[in-house]
Amino acid sequence: MILDASAEKRLKDSLSRIEGHLRGIKNMHSEERCYTDVLLQLNAVKLAIKRAELRFIKECFRHSKLKSRKERQQLKDMLECLLKETA
Repeated sequence: MILDASAEKRLKDSLSRIEGHLRGIKNMHSEERCYTDVLLQLNAVKLAIKRAELRFIKECFRHSKLKSRKERQQLKDMLECLLKETA
């Protein structure tokens, strides 16, 4: 599925921030930082990923108005998958 250029950039920026955050957590672990600090940061990454997922789905639905029936079904399947993961 193709997003418009601004939505694509927002998604890539968000994923880059998450990637950087994960590198930071890896360094924290290597430095033997307190496990509660590491767990807190892991939770922050989880939430950032969830936000990215929701934004992605929102953008897909926003752009799906002119898309095919197959793409609308793919979007529905993505949403169902996401809802299963949060249950």
